[in-house]
Amino acid sequence: MESQNLQKKSRKLLVGFPMMLISLIIVLTAVPLIMVYSGNIGNLMQSAGIKMHPNIDDGFLISDFEDPSGDLLRKLPPGDIYQGAENALDILKFSVKKVKFRPLSGVGIAPRLNLTYEFRGKLPNPLNSSHEFSLPVIHTYIDAPDKTPKQITSNKIADVLFAEKDWDYQIIIDGFHEQARIYDTEGTLIGTGLGIYINYSYENVIRDSNKTENIVKSTKITAGLPMKLLGDPSKGKWAFYVISGLADMNDYTMMLPAVNETEPQIFDVVLPEETPVIEFDARPKIYPLKINNL
Repeated sequence: MESQNLQKKSRKLLVGFPMMLISLIIVLTAVPLIMVYSGNIGNLMQSAGIKMHPNIDDGFLISDFEDPSGDLLRKLPPGDIYQGAENALDILKFSVKKVKFRPLSGVGIAPRLNLTYEFRGKLPNPLNSSHEFSLPVIHTYIDAPDKTPKQITSNKIADVLFAEKDWDYQIIIDGFHEQARIYDTEGTLIGTGLGIYINYSYENVIRDSNKTENIVKSTKITAGLPMKLLGDPSKGKWAFYVISGLADMNDYTMMLPAVNETEPQIFDVVLPEETPVIEFDARPKIYPLKINNL
């Protein structure tokens, strides 16, 4: 009798084993992949004190460029919706990163070029964007290696002068498109990004009541872009023009025109360190941020 019971238990274990194995595979692969796609795995691991591999976090750093705070080129337009929006337009740092998964370490995750923009504090979101920012639009113009210069005829370009006219791609990031949008010099949409991720860094602040409050110190907006389309940022010579403006509510990819005709349309531009002081007028000249890979 005891032998029969043991045989029944053994059969139950054998029948249940495949389901246990499938469940284990889902937990160990599908869940991490979902978290990678959503951009949450880095935050979770860092909060646990675990150092992240760049492929899982936000990529291998190729280069970054800092920009002074409080250097907006124009004042905010009137209207309650724009009050306190200065930080949402003032880019403090721009970074170029690369995420390159090996075949066995990231199933189905395409190699990507990550562009990261850092701002002070938590960005306002008066229009309830799912990306948690709704006022700024960021334009980045990329001069990629080994591309034949083409005539620039796009009507999506901000009203600026490019110090070096040749660029190949225009990347537009706003709070109301699920992905970054990639345009060519003619203004044709030729591709979309692989994810827009928002990351916060926090600091503890002691208030008057001696209570400690955890507040957002800075916000990072990261746009993943397909290397298959744009190329590998760790190879060759690259140049980036980076500017910010207020999104036009009729077309969030476009920048809201200036109220005063003597003011520029853009609010901020990330400039290389060696750039001399620029006299900003209604149509400012902007300079490229260059990466010269060996």
